[in-house]
Amino acid sequence: MESASSDRDASAPREWGAATARGVAAAPSAPDATSRRLAGTVAAIVALFLFFAAPALAKKLPSHPINLNTATLRQFEELSDIGPAMAHRMLAFREKSGPFEPVQDLLAICGIGYKRFKKIRPYVFIRHPRGGK
Repeated sequence: MESASSDRDASAPREWGAATARGVAAAPSAPDATSRRLAGTVAAIVALFLFFAAPALAKKLPSHPINLNTATLRQFEELSDIGPAMAHRMLAFREKSGPFEPVQDLLAICGIGYKRFKKIRPYVFIRHPRGGK
């Protein structure tokens, strides 16, 4: 009696995942209709979540403008589009270069371009630490 393994060439190495002599094939290469439909449904749910949840997840803006020359790290982070790394850069710039003179000095900080500057401009002002505006 011959075994099923004698049907294949003895010199050919057996590969994992390859089709066997009994006709069991490897995993299908193309997704079937059910998995495509599931992927489409998941994509639609994610899109709806992002559409409706994005405003709720948005950062709450400061209730009053902040003074660039006395602001803390936390106050900088309250600004739109300003995260921890950018807030650190703003503080480092102020420590290295001295007080901000015009608000436009923010544009000298790496990562603050005109677009970002326009978003945060209504929420910042300059008042020198010794007084005056």
